[in-house]
Amino acid sequence: FTAGQMVGQPLDTIVPPERRAEDAELLQRLRQGRKLTPFEGELRHSNGFRVPVLNSLALVHDASGRAVGSSLIARDVSERKRAERALHKRLRQLDVLSQAGQALILAQPGAPPVQHELFDRVRLVVGAEIYLAFEAAGEPNKFQLTASHGLSERARAALNVARTGGSLCGMAALRRTP
Repeated sequence: FTAGQMVGQPLDTIVPPERRAEDAELLQRLRQGRKLTPFEGELRHSNGFRVPVLNSLALVHDASGRAVGSSLIARDVSERKRAERALHKRLRQLDVLSQAGQALILAQPGAPPVQHELFDRVRLVVGAEIYLAFEAAGEPNKFQLTASHGLSERARAALNVARTGGSLCGMAALRRTP
């Protein structure tokens, strides 16, 4: 709704039905002279969708100081809420990756079911389309592909054996220490 559409209209126009009792309580607190701090809520958009907002509510007084209405300033916080959800998702992903990385590096040989379960958890959390699980091969500085998801047979055959290349991750995995 535009400001012009809302001036003189009751707040019920934009307040969802289940929040009207709470808003009536807030107005009552204002009439009692209590100050309200900005608060989060949802308001109804003119298209019917709900919009997360940060509300500032105040009484409007006439020249004699008598309360004649209320003023609501609602700031759309949709983008902030989206960013918070994205951050929360990323933190969950990083937590699972951290747990999985530690478990995989410190795992004892011969524990593939745990490793494959971890890989599957990681794949689901990060939305990966493929994953590869390698174990130390019988030859030095080589890993054998033990499990995969999302690879063609041709790609799986091409990746069957990988070299560590002296990488830090490869050395840690061969030693089984971080």
